[in-house]
Amino acid sequence: MSSDLLVERLSTKKIRIVEIFNGKFFPSMKEQMMSSYVITLFGERVSRVSIVATITERFVSGDGNYASITIDDGSNAIRAKTFGEGVKILENISVGDLAIVVGKIKIYNNELYITPDFVKRVLDPNTEIYWKIEILRNIQSRKKIVQDLKKMRDEMSDEELENYAKEKFGIESEELRIIFGATE
Repeated sequence: MSSDLLVERLSTKKIRIVEIFNGKFFPSMKEQMMSSYVITLFGERVSRVSIVATITERFVSGDGNYASITIDDGSNAIRAKTFGEGVKILENISVGDLAIVVGKIKIYNNELYITPDFVKRVLDPNTEIYWKIEILRNIQSRKKIVQDLKKMRDEMSDEELENYAKEKFGIESEELRIIFGATE
């Protein structure tokens, strides 16, 4: 890797699992060094997620080179899958544990899943409540943005609306299309 090439770590987004499945998935584009991501119905581009959920299933292959857990946050369930050295991430996790799972959204054979970077048991159940409050506040804020954009759509041309969304909210045209496609 050349020294003048900086790789920026994608920000992590606290999210409900249902938002992953209800959003629109875009696969990675390796030639453009772009990770896969989901655009939620509220126009958020999410590649790395942070989810607090209960472990409902756990699997480790016989040779120890593959492991997965199924996590459920009450809105939906998704698998977190890891291979090779990454299997160690799931060593101290058991069915029934509440855990924080941080990782990237991926797809294989039409199955959306998470490749975990980090999985940690949560010992304080208040963490889940705090997490949900933060997520609900974000959803409330995003709903207000969508309402504002819908109102402005009647008053502006498409180009003006795209500029307004980008300047005021940092929302690109791709996210704008998802918002209006999802709210029609």
